[in-house]
Amino acid sequence: MIRRITVVLVLVVVTGCSSASPTVDTGTRSPTVPCIDSVGENSPLTVMGDALLLTPYLRVRGQVRTALEEEFYWRNKQPDDPMDARRLSAFVPGGNKTALLYPDTPAGGDAEFAAATCGLEFDWKAGLSSSEFESVVSTPGFLRGLGRRLCTDVEMSGNTTDYLARADEKLAEFEDNAAGKVDFMRAMHQNSLKDRLDFLASPEEPDELPENRRIARHDVIELRDIIARLESETDGHLLQIERDRVEFIRAALTFQCPALSD
Repeated sequence: MIRRITVVLVLVVVTGCSSASPTVDTGTRSPTVPCIDSVGENSPLTVMGDALLLTPYLRVRGQVRTALEEEFYWRNKQPDDPMDARRLSAFVPGGNKTALLYPDTPAGGDAEFAAATCGLEFDWKAGLSSSEFESVVSTPGFLRGLGRRLCTDVEMSGNTTDYLARADEKLAEFEDNAAGKVDFMRAMHQNSLKDRLDFLASPEEPDELPENRRIARHDVIELRDIIARLESETDGHLLQIERDRVEFIRAALTFQCPALSD
């Protein structure tokens, strides 16, 4: 039998085991840094598309990657690190980089959105150092692009009211089960790590796919990195990230795609 475990790539999950809500640790939120997207006219779609594709912000397998690198990784059957720089430089991503960016933002909406959300964390910032975060929010079009992409997600859902209701419901569930979240997640990831290590220590089976062992090695790197980061995590900080996520959604709808709320 071929065994495969999907590794959780972000620190936030929505299950828990306690009903007490902890105090939010506001001191651990994003540092105050210059947010280039909070001023100026709306960004061209191509600028936002490039920013989302080429900015290192995805924490995976113990390193911070760009979306381009991650697409290269998956389309080339998970190459081992370090990635081949020559092949990567010649790699052409699939699809249209602006296709998922909401196009109908009112004048000034991008800057208003960025000003309202630049200090929020939610889960995209998980694993970034302060300097890496500063570099991201100093990249023209990146934060705006995240909001525009979220607007498209809301539009594709077909019902803004239901979309917001689901976000609020998820947050309420998280708030009810926030105490003990870090311990729960640590145990969950440690169990997954043991499973991956056991698999790598087992004999190869006749029908096993060639890439299974490589995927498992990369899963081990991912899981060890997440577990290490959980050592400095708190229940309250994870709760703040969830609250930031809902605030981010509402800011996008308010400033970048208000027509979806009409």
